[in-house]
Amino acid sequence: MSDLRNFFLQMETSLGSGIPLVRSLQLISANLPAWGLRGKVERIAKLVDGGASFSGAMEQVGKPFTRLHVSFIKFGEEAGCLDKVCSSLAQHSDREVMLQHDIVNAMLYPGFVLGIAFFMLPIINAIQAGQEWSTALPWAIGNLVIYAGAIFGGTLAWNSSLGGSLDAVLVHVPFIGGIMRQTALARFTRTLAVGLAAGVPLIQSLETAISVSGNPWLQNQLQHLPKHVGSGKGLSAGLEQAGCLPGTLREMIAVGEQSGRLSEMLEKTASYFEQEASNRVGMAMKILPALLFLLVAMYVGYKIVGYWQNTLTTLMK
Repeated sequence: MSDLRNFFLQMETSLGSGIPLVRSLQLISANLPAWGLRGKVERIAKLVDGGASFSGAMEQVGKPFTRLHVSFIKFGEEAGCLDKVCSSLAQHSDREVMLQHDIVNAMLYPGFVLGIAFFMLPIINAIQAGQEWSTALPWAIGNLVIYAGAIFGGTLAWNSSLGGSLDAVLVHVPFIGGIMRQTALARFTRTLAVGLAAGVPLIQSLETAISVSGNPWLQNQLQHLPKHVGSGKGLSAGLEQAGCLPGTLREMIAVGEQSGRLSEMLEKTASYFEQEASNRVGMAMKILPALLFLLVAMYVGYKIVGYWQNTLTTLMK
């Protein structure tokens, strides 16, 4: 994601300086890491040089370029403001990176504690059984491998087509669901703000923002909005039909529409939801390690008590 930010920032600078599109792509690809976006950008440059549009080439290349990028770049080509659109996309990528880093960093310590617990489980069982702890080492390493494989498989499932199904279930789970809803709302409002700031029409920005929110729950709540706004009604009025959305979102958008500062209010709303999600993740980071430590301590205590009970019983016999 940071590579995407750098790519769009350099595109803004190059195009704003009057450098042709193909030459800009060629220059930027040379400055990107060999293991990152370089191959994708080189392919885009060749496709554009061969007559394809910038947005069309992005769509052909695929990930990490999303529908959001393709849709906004297409508008930038049509409106002649590619540099402005690239600037907005760079800011969007930067904020996405920050939010993802907050969530990942918050989950590292609880994940480490859980991994240690899985590693120690066979060793504790071996000691209780009167065996050398080293005999349980292969089982302990095996537990770590299984744990790492579960994390890797879960990450792949989350990033694949299964991710939407998982989101649809997890969004209703207490506390975790709240984090996911706040994150989805932040992405929706931030994307909509980026589109409006770049000059993208409201209906097109809405369609893109809904599709890239990444949460089936929110997409279902908002799917009526483009048609509602297209009929000449206000955005805040359309949000009132989605009863599960927080009143904060409707009120701030209503203020933005009335004051003519909708893009600015959407930015503030996105920052609010991102902060709420970050606060919830921070709370989880404080509670989850303590809970895991408590469970591990209870298990170890149970094993120790059982061990001494067996020892005393043996001695009494």
